[in-house]
Amino acid sequence: MIVGSTLGIGILRTPGLVAGQLPNPRAILAVWITGGLYTLVGAICLAELGTMLPRAGGDYVYAREAFGDAVGFAVGWTDWITYCAVLGYVSIAMGEFAA
Repeated sequence: MIVGSTLGIGILRTPGLVAGQLPNPRAILAVWITGGLYTLVGAICLAELGTMLPRAGGDYVYAREAFGDAVGFAVGWTDWITYCAVLGYVSIAMGEFAA
């Protein structure tokens, strides 16, 4: 989920905006490296969870095991709604790129 959120359409849309706010190329590179390390740590955590709980369902399974059925249910629905919202965001970005 961390990797998907980071590498989604935002990686195509926001680098210029972020780079415009930073004073020099070293700062831009430092931000990219920091973001990459953060993503790597998140991916490693999810890989470990996937190894410990090898069942279909992703975040739902992890939340249900850690916090119970009610939290697992909420996480599952929130995850689904997030994916639906991302489709809208991708459509907006594609429209901007096409223009």
